[in-house]
Amino acid sequence: MVDTIIFDFDGTIVDSKKALVAGWNKLAQKTNYRELKLSDIEKFRKLSIKEKGQFLRCPLYKIPFLMPKFYRLYQEFIHEVEIIDGIKELMENLKTKGYYIGILSTNSPENISTVLERYQITSVSKIFSSTSVFGKDKLLKRLIMEERIPISKVIYIGDEERDIIACNKVNVPMIWVSWGYDSKEVIAKHNPKYMVNSPREIHEILA
Repeated sequence: MVDTIIFDFDGTIVDSKKALVAGWNKLAQKTNYRELKLSDIEKFRKLSIKEKGQFLRCPLYKIPFLMPKFYRLYQEFIHEVEIIDGIKELMENLKTKGYYIGILSTNSPENISTVLERYQITSVSKIFSSTSVFGKDKLLKRLIMEERIPISKVIYIGDEERDIIACNKVNVPMIWVSWGYDSKEVIAKHNPKYMVNSPREIHEILA
């Protein structure tokens, strides 16, 4: 029986599109990478990981090295980050029912904590963070080992292709949320166990 819920952060708990675009563009201005417009995001959602790199004119191998600098720039625009409607209530309800709530993200712990504090979200027991964009499976495995949680009791909630690739590698079921950074067309080929369109549906699955 599942008793541990691990959430992704950007695109799952929060809508951070404005901060992401502003932070990326500040980084891109110092390089030859392509700048983003908010209107590009819908197109961006339909691209695979490789296609996203091509769209940004940024080789995939460089992305892990750029992440620390990117999230420092993101921090300048963190006031633009907004909580997804219904997520805070969902997390509080799950905590009340005895679930362990964690966050696993490539965003920095400082950025995540800042947003959680602003929205007075106190249901999170631990934040696990890594700049390894393509190594979320290793981070998820480390979380499970450090917290001594049986894999059979864990479920992950995320929005991106790399989330489900990581979950499949460690045999953790995933709930994909439709309001994030990857579209249903990109995700469907990976067969996530659950696909939802609202926080209420997450509650129904776990109930």
